[in-house]
Amino acid sequence: MKKLIFQYYFEVNETWEYYGGIWDEYGKAILPYSIKSVKEYAKRIGADYKLCTDRKLPHLRVECEKLRALSETEYDKVLVIDTDIIIPKEIEKDIFEEYKDSKIALRCSPKHLGYMTKLNGGVVLWDKEMIEFLQQDYYDLANNIVPPVNDGSAIPNNDEKFIQECFMTHGFEFTPIDWAWNCDGEEFHEHGNKAYFIHYGTSERVRLIFDETYWVDKV
Repeated sequence: MKKLIFQYYFEVNETWEYYGGIWDEYGKAILPYSIKSVKEYAKRIGADYKLCTDRKLPHLRVECEKLRALSETEYDKVLVIDTDIIIPKEIEKDIFEEYKDSKIALRCSPKHLGYMTKLNGGVVLWDKEMIEFLQQDYYDLANNIVPPVNDGSAIPNNDEKFIQECFMTHGFEFTPIDWAWNCDGEEFHEHGNKAYFIHYGTSERVRLIFDETYWVDKV
């Protein structure tokens, strides 16, 4: 199996309306730990690693740049991991093997009335078959050839919206991943610091939970 782990980071202006400066400040603190830990994890499980820091989809919100993973058509599986996720160095379990039969795997609740509920795009595992299936959708998005989506907006405002819209349009099967593969900062500490991928997120909780001294010897 040829596999890739893909990360994207773009330094936003601290006055950027969506994040209000929180991600710019705390995202920078988490970033080196994330990149180091994800790179090392890729080596441990025999995956290629790619970090992109440029803008190729400037007409879209910056989160949509993660969808560039859909251009990695030479891989059997592509795993997208946000740059506010840390993987402890003792983690050896291979997520590609864990979800080897999945077309797309991510943290979400079972579909309800045609929607994936509680969808989180911080960790998304794409299978080659799904990547190829969505090539036209991705091409249209990347080239700004996108009809209005269900809420009336002209384009999906993030990667999660794109996944949701594609699911509603095509009705493909998806696999909800276990919480431990996309565990938020609060869950991590609530579960006794036991998880595979720790996803700190962009909320105020980062101020209270992320501790560089805690992670310095653990990634």
